[in-house]
Amino acid sequence: MFKDEQLREAQAWIARVREMDVFQSTTNQTLQAELRERTEQYNQLWMGFQRQVHPPNIFSSQIKFVCFGTHKSILFCGIPFSCAK
Repeated sequence: MFKDEQLREAQAWIARVREMDVFQSTTNQTLQAELRERTEQYNQLWMGFQRQVHPPNIFSSQIKFVCFGTHKSILFCGIPFSCAK
């Protein structure tokens, strides 16, 4: 009789663990979907902001540097440029 009671308790415990596992899995999937959605929204907002701050024609036009003084060195996108007057 004692073993039957232990067996029922163990089966009930296993059933609760399985329920919690299903709940955790469902919650995890829901959170991942929400994270993907919010990441996409953030990326769209960021791209819109970048388009407002840096319109596409700036990148396609020729970049000109004006140097003052006898000799100036500047760094643009990690590339050093020297200007001599």
